[in-house]
Amino acid sequence: AVVSTQSTGGIANYFQLSRLEKICITYIQSYISIENALSALKVAKDRNLTELVGVLESFIIRDQNFKAIITREEFELLEKSSIIELIRLKTNIVTAIRSPHISSDTGQQSLEEDLQSLLGDQRLSDITLTIDGSARRAHRAILIARCTYFRGMYRSLPPPQDTVGIKIGELEPTPAAFNSLMNYIYFNDTEIPPEDSLYLFSADKFYGFTNNQLQAYCKKSLETNIKTSNVIEILKAADQVNSDDMKCHALKMIAEYFTVVQPLPAFRTLEHSLLLEVTDYLATHIKGSRVTPHTTPKHGKT
Repeated sequence: AVVSTQSTGGIANYFQLSRLEKICITYIQSYISIENALSALKVAKDRNLTELVGVLESFIIRDQNFKAIITREEFELLEKSSIIELIRLKTNIVTAIRSPHISSDTGQQSLEEDLQSLLGDQRLSDITLTIDGSARRAHRAILIARCTYFRGMYRSLPPPQDTVGIKIGELEPTPAAFNSLMNYIYFNDTEIPPEDSLYLFSADKFYGFTNNQLQAYCKKSLETNIKTSNVIEILKAADQVNSDDMKCHALKMIAEYFTVVQPLPAFRTLEHSLLLEVTDYLATHIKGSRVTPHTTPKHGKT
């Protein structure tokens, strides 16, 4: 049945009956097995059925099929070029699995690169995003596909003149943070500087991304780059977006380096509620680090 269908496929290919050829290939695919794959490959090559050859080669080099097929006697009877091609295809798959980030030598851009180019191309843009008095053009289809915020907006009440002011809750991100946000929306860029992470920490919830990947990367960036010089701002941001673990991390650093952080001008900008939390955490930190209430220092006097 496979061979006769291949004959029909050859006729379809010869007379350029593409629909019939597709039907034949689909039929053959359902009957390919370990027992007949090599003989079908030989016939397909003899009859120059290029698309079917590709289907058969893909079947042969699958992990669950490859070992069983190459140990059959028919494999030794294949032409040398066919054997080399199968080995090359199998080797390329293993290499791709081991090195998934190696780019192909076809010169073609990846999807991420195409979308990065689109972000900088205003010719097909159809929405204006405003921030800090400046405007930036974007593409509704991308924003709607990536964010439930924009999807709901255009389903219920489209913005006047397709112009939207960008905020994240009550926060207005800096232009740099806005650029990081757009890079994430368009081509999933997660290389986010810590100063931008402060503003984007809650963006995934506000704009309705499909997962919390952005928040996870922001948290990692903040934890990795937190310093005494920026810990107060990080504490404020963590409190504003209700991130308890990030807030605890900032409080811990303030307690450990209190003599460095307390003189900073930023410390005096803390709200009363946060000052109380710092005081409580500091008291706990001091209590936990004390050995006994009346321990006499070994090198000092009482």
